[in-house]
Amino acid sequence: MKFKDLFNEDWSVNWEKIAEISHFSKLQETSQSSTWHKEDCWTHLQLVTQAMERLLKRNLIERGSENWVMCMSAAICHDLGKGETTKWSEEKNDWTTKNHGVVGERITRHLFYDEDIVLREKVCYMVRHHMTLHHVYDKPEETNKRLIKLSYGIVEMRFMILLNIADSLSSINDIETEDDIFDKEMKLTNDVSTLRCYQKPYSFIDKSQLIRDFIDYNGEVINDTNDFCVYILCGFPGCGKSTYYKEFLADKPIISRDIIRGELGINGATTTNDKKVVGTREEEDKVSEIFNKKMIEYCENKESFVLDNTNLKYQYRKDYLLKIMKYNPKVKIIYVEAPNYIKDCIERRKDEIPKKVYDRMENNFDFPQLYECDELIIVKQHTDSKDEIHTFKGNFTSDLIYDTRTVNGCDYISKVKVLNDLKITRGAMILDGYDCYDSCIKYVDELIKSYENMFI
Repeated sequence: MKFKDLFNEDWSVNWEKIAEISHFSKLQETSQSSTWHKEDCWTHLQLVTQAMERLLKRNLIERGSENWVMCMSAAICHDLGKGETTKWSEEKNDWTTKNHGVVGERITRHLFYDEDIVLREKVCYMVRHHMTLHHVYDKPEETNKRLIKLSYGIVEMRFMILLNIADSLSSINDIETEDDIFDKEMKLTNDVSTLRCYQKPYSFIDKSQLIRDFIDYNGEVINDTNDFCVYILCGFPGCGKSTYYKEFLADKPIISRDIIRGELGINGATTTNDKKVVGTREEEDKVSEIFNKKMIEYCENKESFVLDNTNLKYQYRKDYLLKIMKYNPKVKIIYVEAPNYIKDCIERRKDEIPKKVYDRMENNFDFPQLYECDELIIVKQHTDSKDEIHTFKGNFTSDLIYDTRTVNGCDYISKVKVLNDLKITRGAMILDGYDCYDSCIKYVDELIKSYENMFI
């Protein structure tokens, strides 16, 4: 299924079809916190979607465009996790929905696995983190760090703010008035704009410092040249990580728990097979010891290498980073996905790994994010065409950076920067309460149009 399947031909929301999808129909019977919602969960979903459509229209996001589909799909899917997480709390005497964003992300990815992978992961990111801005001021001393970290998804902060507005406006309660909501959003927009991460991630002079900050690494750094790279492969068993390695990274040494198990003769595993054989606790401790020793040796020698494992959980990837950040390597995370997501993996490993194991891995999967690495590479295999490879480096307009053309005697990149800044300004003005017909907005619109004409 793809996100467009949620809409009619005229891009109106097809609520009848949505109601037929089990995860959505479950929301019709899901209770909500009486403190924050006087409306039921299904009504809330519709109200958020309607509010999002109004906000997108006001921000001149073209109906049916990729950003429009992304934001509308995120609005439709943002509370998908409530069906599985809603529980009654005797302590609070109310319904709770702990981690419903995380669960909603998993459900969204599972339902829409055949969607364009970048668009899908943008929506998944918005679903997973849609509650973050609701609580970003709970601890003022951590606000900036949380905003900066949130900006390191592959979704622009301006769209995260729009989802937050739509969600807040559609929660009927006696705590927040509409004025309260817009006051908060104005503050959010101002704070995000001040950090200069409204339309792109916060700029770190040293990207490695960003990684160290967000994994809470406080140790020494003994290498200031950043002159070797650690490649972290990530993906479900059978997804194609080995194929990617052989095609693109075969000149680099690889550290693999499976290979180490084979070298130790654990349960008959060999260096030539792909079976996911696991030893006893003592044997696995020995595997870990050798794995970590090899990793440190390569770092000490400043030699680039590949870490081969499923690496599906953030905590696992963080454990690697905490061990190697002392040596200040470049870090590239490569996520590989089979054409039909986990279905293909299960088929490829049907004689080796039970489906319940895949279910457990999927439930605990943390999609890699830009704050974990210098580059995030997303690889989507296709059975009938060349594999897609998407590279993200912390700049949503990175494809323009290397375009040094001049247009009408003016540097192209400079014009792009000015145009983006104008669009950011316009978006901030609208969120600040300006109407599309105000003279100030009209003036900015004319400037935007004049700059766009320069590219013709």
